[in-house]
Amino acid sequence: MSPKKERAQKDFIIREYHDGDFKQIAEIWKQTDMGNPQRGDDARMISDSISIGGNLLILEEKKGGKACGTSWMTFDGRRIHLHHFGILPEYQGKGLAKFLM
Repeated sequence: MSPKKERAQKDFIIREYHDGDFKQIAEIWKQTDMGNPQRGDDARMISDSISIGGNLLILEEKKGGKACGTSWMTFDGRRIHLHHFGILPEYQGKGLAKFLM
C-alpha cells in the first residue's frame, strides 16, 4: 500500500449507522447516484433492515466527523446483499473503498 493511502486510512474510522445519520448519508447517496427516495431509501428502511440482521457502515473522517462513504448490507433470511457502497467523489482514489470493504 502506498504511504499516501496508509495516511488516508489513519484519518478515518468505520462505524455503524446511528439514528440521526440519515441526512449525511442521503447526501453521499445523492452525490454518488446511489439513493432514491422513491425506492424506499429512507431512515425507516435502514432501521427495518438493521432490525432483521442487516448493517449499514459509515466511513467517517476522524477530524470533524464528516461521513464520506457507506456500505449497506441487507439480509433476506438466507443471503447478505451488499449495496449502497460508495465514497464521496472528493475522497475517491485514496484506498478508502478497500478500507471500507
